[in-house]
Amino acid sequence: MSDLMKQPGLILPERGAFNKYRWSHDELLAAEKLLSLWGITRGMDKYEALSLALKSFSSLPFENLSKITRHRKLDFAPVPCSPPALVRQHFESGTGGTCLSLIYLFKTMMDILDIPCRLVFADRHYGSDTHSAALVGIGDTLYLADPGYLIFHPVKLSHSEPVNWSTGFSRLVISPVDYGKQFIVSTLYNNGYNKERYRLKSPGVSQDDYLVIWKNSYNWQMMNYMIVNRLYEGEHIYIRDMHLQRTRNGKTVQKKLSPAELEDVVTGLGISGPVFKEARAALGKELRDA
Repeated sequence: MSDLMKQPGLILPERGAFNKYRWSHDELLAAEKLLSLWGITRGMDKYEALSLALKSFSSLPFENLSKITRHRKLDFAPVPCSPPALVRQHFESGTGGTCLSLIYLFKTMMDILDIPCRLVFADRHYGSDTHSAALVGIGDTLYLADPGYLIFHPVKLSHSEPVNWSTGFSRLVISPVDYGKQFIVSTLYNNGYNKERYRLKSPGVSQDDYLVIWKNSYNWQMMNYMIVNRLYEGEHIYIRDMHLQRTRNGKTVQKKLSPAELEDVVTGLGISGPVFKEARAALGKELRDA
């Protein structure tokens, strides 16, 4: 490999193309509705548009309540939540989605804005292809976009050396493997210990393959418990079933909630009471009190 190809930040062509997906008229309209609301236009500087889009994604909570309730309403058919459905439900019920639906909407926006973007999958400790994000190319620079992991700013990647990044509530180290064939995303703790969170695979995923894995996600373990993960008013709030974790200014507090407290916290984050109740009913005994 030449010295030029080893330079940090360069987009290596063999790592995958930035192909646009096929979008329906309704999918484009839904994405354009949010772009207009967020003040993002085609004429903007591409990096500025990317940055503003990611920042604005913080208004869409990471949650699986809407996925669980929608799955039940469709007689458990594995039907992905399209951009029109996600946008409509957000305005009606304050919901967002999981990484799969959020980054798919993000890809729609990038295609509208003519910003090179490819969706990629990542392996986590509990399975392969269980997280999705995007790689965005502007000029000769490759950026990580991952609103599903609460990264609401473009992270400039290097193919030759680790990149440190602070989300505001945690410190990440993004380390390239084999000059960018993969990127390992880890949490860096104050004692110097690194904990691997996911291993991103750089080659892009076709739209058809993405939809296949998305449909398979309805069989994932996460469909058996409630998750809400959001940055809200200066706090990182993470909910799994009856357990709450709040982080502010580097200090974390954990608490087991009663059903009433859980509803208060979830609806306080903007998710409607009916969606919460439907998700609890759908989970039944799977929403564990222990």
